[in-house]
Amino acid sequence: MRRNFKKQQKLMARGVLQKHVSDGPHTEWLGMPEYWIHKLTVDDKEFTYFANTPDLGINEGQTLVFRYQETTKDLRIEKRSLAVAVDPSEYA
Repeated sequence: MRRNFKKQQKLMARGVLQKHVSDGPHTEWLGMPEYWIHKLTVDDKEFTYFANTPDLGINEGQTLVFRYQETTKDLRIEKRSLAVAVDPSEYA
């Protein structure tokens, strides 16, 4: 039985993509699928995102929303949480 266990709250971010750099493909061990490391600069903070594709389908200047974790090395975007923000004022 767990007592006084408090799960760390998810951190959320929203901002304009300023810079996007991809590095890869990487393979850790034999049989592991290739993955790419994407470094995204959003509002002057650098985030890391791991994906199985070299292209994320996002462009500089777009507004992004995502959840992330603070690790000892970097700020890491959670898998499947990266999205382009939809602004209702753009639709007529």
